[in-house]
Amino acid sequence: MLGITPLFQRPIWMTHHLIKFGHLDLQGTLSFVPISHTLTYLKEANRSLEIEVSIGNFGNKLEQSILPSPSSTHPSNPVFDGCRYYFLPWGDSSPLIMVQCQWEDITYRLMASNAISKIVKETRKNLRSIKQSMKSGKEEEEGGKTRILCQDALKTLNFSCKAPLPEPDPIRHALTSLDTALRKKRILALKKICKDSSSLISESAETIVDELQIIIDKLEDLALEPQNSIPDIFLWLMSGTERLAFARVPAQKILFAFEPDWSGEIAGHFTSFPLRYPDDSSGLQVGGVVRASLWLGREEDLRQWWDVRADLQLTVYAETFENQVVSAPGTGKWTNKGALMRRPPFSDADGLKELPKDMFVPSTDWKFQGDWFIDPDPSIKYSMDSGHTIYCEEVFEQQARVPGGTWLDAPNTWTDARGDPATPRDQIECPVGWQWRDLWATDLQRAVDCEGWEYTVQKGITGWSPQEKLYHVLRRRRWMRERHRVGKVEKTFLSKDGWEYATLFSRRFHARERGIDIVRRRRWRRKLVPAEHGIPTTPRIMVMTDNKDVKESVVQITCPRQYVVSTEIHLYQLRAHIYQARDLAAGDKSGLSDPYAVVSFCGSTQQTEKQGQTLCPTWDQTLVFDEIRISGPIIPPNEMCSPPSVVVEIYDWDHRYIVYTVRVYVPPQGEPDFLGRVICEPHANDLEKGYKPPKLQWYQLTRGGTNYGEILATFELFLKDPMEELPMPPPSKGDTFMLPFGIRPVLQKTRIEVLCWGIRNMSTFDLQSVTRPSIEFECGGQEVKSSIMNNSRQNPNFDNPHLYFDVELPKEELYMPPLTLPDL
Repeated sequence: MLGITPLFQRPIWMTHHLIKFGHLDLQGTLSFVPISHTLTYLKEANRSLEIEVSIGNFGNKLEQSILPSPSSTHPSNPVFDGCRYYFLPWGDSSPLIMVQCQWEDITYRLMASNAISKIVKETRKNLRSIKQSMKSGKEEEEGGKTRILCQDALKTLNFSCKAPLPEPDPIRHALTSLDTALRKKRILALKKICKDSSSLISESAETIVDELQIIIDKLEDLALEPQNSIPDIFLWLMSGTERLAFARVPAQKILFAFEPDWSGEIAGHFTSFPLRYPDDSSGLQVGGVVRASLWLGREEDLRQWWDVRADLQLTVYAETFENQVVSAPGTGKWTNKGALMRRPPFSDADGLKELPKDMFVPSTDWKFQGDWFIDPDPSIKYSMDSGHTIYCEEVFEQQARVPGGTWLDAPNTWTDARGDPATPRDQIECPVGWQWRDLWATDLQRAVDCEGWEYTVQKGITGWSPQEKLYHVLRRRRWMRERHRVGKVEKTFLSKDGWEYATLFSRRFHARERGIDIVRRRRWRRKLVPAEHGIPTTPRIMVMTDNKDVKESVVQITCPRQYVVSTEIHLYQLRAHIYQARDLAAGDKSGLSDPYAVVSFCGSTQQTEKQGQTLCPTWDQTLVFDEIRISGPIIPPNEMCSPPSVVVEIYDWDHRYIVYTVRVYVPPQGEPDFLGRVICEPHANDLEKGYKPPKLQWYQLTRGGTNYGEILATFELFLKDPMEELPMPPPSKGDTFMLPFGIRPVLQKTRIEVLCWGIRNMSTFDLQSVTRPSIEFECGGQEVKSSIMNNSRQNPNFDNPHLYFDVELPKEELYMPPLTLPDL
């Protein structure tokens, strides 16, 4: 009955229940160590950017309830790469991030999943080689190459499945009933796969391919871990406290294990991670590409990570920013007080923490070396026009009124696109090394009226209207003027005082003071070194500050910046051999495209020539990236320090599109259409062992997670050693390089014959029936067109069904372009 105490108390949790769930109290401290080497492929240019790495709430710099970690890079200004995108100029000092986190120790579960995932990866790679050999059609000529590949794949699979799975440590781990059942299931399944693979030795190649695909599907199911309680790792592209783009990496992929087969697929390896926007569900846009080495392991195993890269040297700096504002606009006098001062005189880069220089106290494992010194960020010496050959100056003219009144100049007549004060139009001078191309003109190619004005109801409102209403109180128009580089550009020298200037603390800082700047800051640093030999703990600093509300000292904890500098930094040359593409998406109403390829590598971008009206373009072009600085021993090739990735994008060129630089208007209907993207790994050539030209390879293009065609290309990376000569440069055709003869496919004259009888079941076009169709066949840049049918309703057959044309096609069937049939 309600309200009556029962006579016998029965415990809710029985003893065996407590035993089952007792392992949840076994937590381990894990160290998450990423090195960010490069951040390229950026499209954001007007503000400082940084990378934050977090796992759960650990590493989140906005989280105040957890002990902070050095989880973010220093903010830097993006620099134009000379063609299309931006990069962060980190130079030779790569930011080091170290995040300490505590999770339930389930490493034995993730290691077992990694062991099976590695078998899947090996088997899938071997299966791909078998299919490629079968497709080449050279079985008899190469002495049964496909047969040999099948036998090797089965032997490798048999050997891998016999390897033991990791066992849990009875001291650190506690098994659940699901762990026991899953382990038993995996062992039995691997034994059965061993038996089945042994019986496939005598089967045909087609049967082996089908069975291997079935085995891969079974192994993928076995690799799933249902009790994974460690969250994924997030790499965030941030500007201040705003999150712009991210990459998500499963923890088990970067988990370290002493047994190589149990480690994560990319644990400690330098890998390229594309960043995507949170609000982009289509996945078409990429916010940047981070090349980083991620490592997750137990704290006591951290020495293993350092031993792998003996070329790295650690440098740690305590950091604080001195902030000042102008005492009154136009006076040129600076102070750290007043109404405009919205952050402490000394603070972090975001202005969230007060960090006075004389209140820093390092942890017991670290000590200061030397005194504080001014160290400006190298990125501020790059102006907005750095890397450009054509640049467009822009400024907005603003006018205000009372509703229904006369338009007058606004208090801030000249502003930038965000509404911040800008240099007046007539005071903008052409820098040394540049020359004006035209006069100032209003931008009429936007949603504006005939004079270029756009209207709004209140300052700060983002919605602008091209039509004037009585209730509008603010209007603006965009003035622009192009200039082009004609000589040597004057370098920006950093002042000895190290000040950086901006209109607001949240805006992009620059080295030279302007009349419209009202804030400035400079970076102070002090070096930290370990107090004892060995691997120290994560560096943290206590800062004593005064709380005016309670009149007591408050202890704040901050983390210094960590960097690693490689003792092996070399210059390289990349040769991107772009031959052709096939089965591209259509970008025009004609069902065809005008494709061109954009190739990005280590902060440099180049593009091929465009090909007109085709879905299977043949560029036959080599793009040479010279003087590329890369740290680490990547030649000879090794797993732990692989070369940076190459990003290739295909676009459909539009004749209305004019290739302008940043801040130049692009007509909305003339912007290039994105057709596909792929990330490729270059081949690092060790010239000491002799040069062997690589083979062209088909790479799958994707757009929003869907496959859209393929590109035939290969990429070579050479070390520029003064003692060794590079291979001969590729042959040139005008201003462009062609593919070398050892890489370009051997062509032969081929005749293609087509029997085209007629057309049936034609759909309507522009709401009208099609009565006089024709067909065009295109292959390898050559085409043939059928005659126009007189009337498809009376006779749906062509008068001359026999068509033929001659074309130069590769001898190898693997490189053969497809035959496309767009209807006309």
